Amino acid sequence: MKPHLTNYLRTGFYLFFMALAAGIYFLETNHYAYNQALIVGTAATAIIVTCCIYEVLSSQIPKSEKIMWTLLLLVLNMVACLLYYFIRRKKIATAQA
Repeated sequence: MKPHLTNYLRTGFYLFFMALAAGIYFLETNHYAYNQALIVGTAATAIIVTCCIYEVLSSQIPKSEKIMWTLLLLVLNMVACLLYYFIRRKKIATAQA
């Protein structure tokens, strides 16, 4: 695991969940700022997915597993990112070492 990628992933997750909470609040109160929360959440998701894909493609795991994780990250975005971060990331990082 590369330390700077860990920081980007953690920051991206924080931004995503804060934007999600703010967007839900703004939407429920009919506030005009929910569009900005949506933009921040989308940007945070793009950061997270990009970091995850980079980490998967630069690892030493088998090619079929790289393809599977890349497709999952592109199609399922945040669901796959959460699965990757909490379940698979340590195994991929140990495969790099």
